[in-house]
Amino acid sequence: MFRNIWFQLHWFFGITAGVILIIVGVTGGMLSFQSEILRLMNPGVLTVTVPAGAEKLDPTELLRKLQREFPDRTVNSLTLHTGANRSASVNLASADPRMRRGETRYVNPYTGELLGEVKGQSFFSATMRLHRWLLTDEFFHNRTLGKQIVGASTVLCILLSITGIYLRWPRQVSSLKVWLTFDLKRRGRGFVWDMHAVLGTWVLIPFLIMSLTGLYWSYGWYRNMLFDISGVPRPAARVMPPPAAPEATPEGVAPAQRGGEGSERTRPEGRSGERGSGAGRESAAPSSAAIARELGVVWTSFQEASQGNFSQVQLRIPQGNGQEVSVTYQDARPQHERANNRMTIHPVSGEVTLHDRYADRPLNVRLMGSMLPLHAGSYWGLPGKIIFMVASILMPLFTITGFMLYFERRRHKKAALAIASEARQADADENAEPLLIAYASQTGYSESLAWQSAATLQKHGYNISVKELGSLSASDLGSYSRALFLVSTFGDGEPPVSARPFVRLMAEGDLALNGFEYALLAVGDRQYELYCKFGHELDAWLRDHGAVSLYPMVEVDNGDPEAIARWQQQLASFPVAGSALV
Repeated sequence: MFRNIWFQLHWFFGITAGVILIIVGVTGGMLSFQSEILRLMNPGVLTVTVPAGAEKLDPTELLRKLQREFPDRTVNSLTLHTGANRSASVNLASADPRMRRGETRYVNPYTGELLGEVKGQSFFSATMRLHRWLLTDEFFHNRTLGKQIVGASTVLCILLSITGIYLRWPRQVSSLKVWLTFDLKRRGRGFVWDMHAVLGTWVLIPFLIMSLTGLYWSYGWYRNMLFDISGVPRPAARVMPPPAAPEATPEGVAPAQRGGEGSERTRPEGRSGERGSGAGRESAAPSSAAIARELGVVWTSFQEASQGNFSQVQLRIPQGNGQEVSVTYQDARPQHERANNRMTIHPVSGEVTLHDRYADRPLNVRLMGSMLPLHAGSYWGLPGKIIFMVASILMPLFTITGFMLYFERRRHKKAALAIASEARQADADENAEPLLIAYASQTGYSESLAWQSAATLQKHGYNISVKELGSLSASDLGSYSRALFLVSTFGDGEPPVSARPFVRLMAEGDLALNGFEYALLAVGDRQYELYCKFGHELDAWLRDHGAVSLYPMVEVDNGDPEAIARWQQQLASFPVAGSALV
């Protein structure tokens, strides 16, 4: 009974959340290689042609060129790459209140020339908003609505994964063949079932990881719970974040302004009210030369402290006032796109006052700071990224095959109910000999055959009871002298979910069935190696406990009409009520 409840819940969860999970899965897969796709789409912007014999400009030279290009705007940060053909990027303060993180432009690191706009960013931006909020921010001006729908569907995805693996749990737990075998030669329902169940087992772990990490962005209480469980302090809330590079640029550089780090506010040049760091500092805005000089000190100190072991670095631009400057960088071979190291450097003395390396942090801190790579699979490198992308893109497959299996079950169930309704309308003599017709069905097909058999045998004078096999107890079985059994086998020799309680009864009891007569029809699919296995197991169990088979067991391969005709012939010769036992 408990297993059957989970079976019904699994179908309900899939039908309820299926369409939303298709959207979230496909968009997630599309975003997996966003950075790589954008670089391919934007040669000459995100990548540059390397001039023969040229060297990249020093950050101070690059800054001077940018200051001449944008004399009225503050340069917040520079992002540099060690890759020869990678563009540099600059983050500029913006007067537009909607651009609180500033404006990012791309620069040729060899010449300082400003490059064009990045094509495809608006598409990936819309894809991300569809992935996270179902575009409710655009259509309803309400992110919360979409976020709640996606969050609820993600919870149902977790329940689908758990109930699915519970329902799939085979009796031969240690057999990898049972768990992971997929036969492309199968057809019909067997092929659909394999795609749904076997492929679902393959992607179970990615689905669970993606779902459990995805809730981090859906629910604040869940995010806080993760911080509390991991023992990592919750990041301080920021009312007005300072301008910085976008949180996920095409290069994958995370902003330096995270967790309260680098909290100073940058101000446009030429404005008074600068934040001084020592006595006697004047309120006038620092000169471009002072800013460039401090940047040179920071750059030299960074190179010495990092020992040249970096692939990309984001330099917060000093403001010429002696305040410490934050630097965010990644190792030459970072574990993933968020494996950021941080430095704090004094721009006058060049002293490194903080050097926080990702690799040196405790595991719990690394995990909580790597939620996006965990969600995208990049935490495990390129193989993990590919696996998670494929799992995401496969989401429609599970929804579609789930609906196919559901509607097939509904069709058989509807047919069974129609036949059952007709059979129940016939008058039955309650004092007549009782006859049990027990069925075990995964799709409803065996149930419909059971009711058809009941209708056929009504003229034989029995008081017929049609029951689900899993609902029978030992005493129930002992109260009949004759019975029909119509049982299905699905997967690799597994009994239907509803029959599991009776399987336990078969394993437990010493039930005496001496003189008990029966006929048995076994439904299966010959594409599977263990064809009709449950039917053979039930037949052997009945014989071992003294029961007598009236006819040879009939095996039905995928609704084979010839096999059904043989079963009907057996029913036609079935003993009438009150006749002597054979």
